[in-house]
Order: sequence, then structure tokens, then C-alpha cells
Amino acid sequence: MIFVKCSGKLLVTVLGIALFSSVGFGAVLDVDGNVNTAHYDITFTDTDIPGEPFAGTGLDIDTVSWGVAPGASPADSWYTLGMTVVAPPINTTGDGSLGPLSRTSAVLTLSQGGSDKYLIQATMLAGTVLDVLMVDISGPTPAIVPLTAPTDLQYKVDNGLELAIKASKFANLSPVSPFDFNLLFEGGGIIRDDIITGRVPEPATMSMLAVGGLIGLARRRKRRNG
Repeated sequence: MIFVKCSGKLLVTVLGIALFSSVGFGAVLDVDGNVNTAHYDITFTDTDIPGEPFAGTGLDIDTVSWGVAPGASPADSWYTLGMTVVAPPINTTGDGSLGPLSRTSAVLTLSQGGSDKYLIQATMLAGTVLDVLMVDISGPTPAIVPLTAPTDLQYKVDNGLELAIKASKFANLSPVSPFDFNLLFEGGGIIRDDIITGRVPEPATMSMLAVGGLIGLARRRKRRNG
């Protein structure tokens, strides 16, 4: 465990994330706030260290899952993310240090080839997602990426947090290269956060897993019907 200062906050960075799943059937678009890892392509587990801030609570990241849910075309596919906590449901009001309007935020940074690409922030309060903000940070000037629910954005928080954004919104993220993520879960206070990082295979590969899974299911059904 490494403690680092960032923007005046004490961040808890947990290293040694374990990759425990690489599901073969591809992602399923099922955004209900209850993360089913079978609906994703790949899942990372955060290392829970006793004594760290929020350890064993609804503010302590447990897993982060990624997937590409197929659409009618590659641009119509959905990039999906699911986050769970050690003790569900997710605590959306933090530790209360900011009063009755304390809230939590999941702040996701995506980078590729050593360069930052996107920042996505989901702000939560009182058991719901208040807002999802997406910013293109690949250029010299950050630019907001407009999102319209449910056309190109879906989200829900319950036992977990699930986000789905149309692939077409990630214009500066190459689908044929892996990307790195940094997910900061702000616990509502002013000095304590939890972070998980990892590398995700190229989206095109995950899309092929999804297509391959659908073909496999169709073949099995055909055999049964035959």
C-alpha cells in the first residue's frame, strides 16, 4: 500500500490487483446496478488491506469489470463498466464529513499509449446517480463529450455501480490497442479515497469475444433443436 498526495487528498493506492476472470462469451448490456461478472469480458479484483480507509465497507472497491456489448455496428457497441464494493450496497453518501449532502464520486481516467484520453465522473447521492460527466482530455484543452441517456449513456447504482457508454463517444480511443484505467472512488470526505488501476485488452478483441460467444450459443441451440 502506498500513500500519495494528489490535489490535497490522501489517496490509497492498492497495488497487486489480481485479474481473476476473462469471460469468453462477451459482455451483455444489462445496466441494473447489480454487477454480474458473467455479463462482462474481464474483471479485476482490488486488494483489500485491513486498516486502510474504508476497508470492508460500502466505500471500499472490491472489483472492476469491463466489457464491450455488441451493437448493430462497431460504433453502436457499448463500452461497459461495473464496480462493486466489499460490503454492498455502495455507500452513496460517503462518511458524512461534509454534512447531509455528502456524496460519493467514481472518477475514471482512461489512457492509451502513455497519453491520457478521457475522464469520466459519476456523482452519486442518496442511492442514485446524480450525473455522469465525460471529458476528452487528449488535447491541450479539455472538451466535454455530450452524453444523452438512454441513447448513448446508461447508468445505475445499487449493490454496484454500472455505466455503459456508446463506443462512438470514444473517438480518441483506438479499438485495436489496450488501454489503462485508473478508477478513483471518492468516499465523500476530504482526505480519504480508494484507487484501483489496471490494463484492459483492446476493445476490438473484447468485441470478437462477444461475437464468438453469440455464434457459439447459436450453434448449441441449433444442435439442441436438431
